[in-house]
Amino acid sequence: MYVSLGCAVALSVVFGASLASRAGRDAFRAFAASAGPLSLFPARLRGPLAATVVAAEAVVAAGLAVGLLRPWWPALGAVALCAFAGAAGLLGAFTIAVVASLRRRDRTPCRCFGASPVPLGSRHVVRNALLLGVAVAGGVAEVLEPVRGNLAGASVAAVSGLIAGLLAVRFDDVAALLAGPPGPAT
Repeated sequence: MYVSLGCAVALSVVFGASLASRAGRDAFRAFAASAGPLSLFPARLRGPLAATVVAAEAVVAAGLAVGLLRPWWPALGAVALCAFAGAAGLLGAFTIAVVASLRRRDRTPCRCFGASPVPLGSRHVVRNALLLGVAVAGGVAEVLEPVRGNLAGASVAAVSGLIAGLLAVRFDDVAALLAGPPGPAT
């Protein structure tokens, strides 16, 4: 229960922040315009493809949130498992999309969580791969963990998931902080 709970909270924060950053016509258009891999498709398909991504993220976030009720309604474990699978699928696709963009030397800033001045780079592949690992771990734990637990353990798992999700959302800032100041210009 604890691993799946923590993973579900972390991914709910990530997909929720992503959805919130795309709310509104202007934010959605900016997302669709910045999604480098969508440039592989004709311009008339980019809007509908971006809308499909947003809808898929909404379904996954809702499934993860509903799955949190599994201790009180065990049948919701199937919903949570499907949501973890959907999250893994989306994150796998996002990772492939970032790698494809980087291979084309398209470093358009990632608008994953709103406007960002940080060009697309390997740190985004790392972030997505880590989140993919969270989705897989959550799905495996959903199957293997017992449904019941105690309130203290659930609280620790939920807070840990919240912190992990917030760190993922602010990954560019954390990476810049850990990298230190840029070296002198040459």
